[in-house]
Amino acid sequence: MKTYLDDLVPNDPNKERKLQQFPGVYVPYAVSFTEDFDVACHFFDALHAAVKTLSAKDISAVDRSTWDKAAEYLESRR
Repeated sequence: MKTYLDDLVPNDPNKERKLQQFPGVYVPYAVSFTEDFDVACHFFDALHAAVKTLSAKDISAVDRSTWDKAAEYLESRR
């Protein structure tokens, strides 16, 4: 996933083409990369939503900020 996300810059006009080509190059035995990627993104979204409900005593500001930055990074590459 990291290679795909790193190669895909925000607003990439070739996003769909890269998404189509990526599995054959990096994970040739993947049955459904696109669906699996979508599931992974939704799983992350659920975790991030849960993290946002935690109080300041349950999660540090640094950790909360890290989650928020990761969510922004992922959102910009979907």
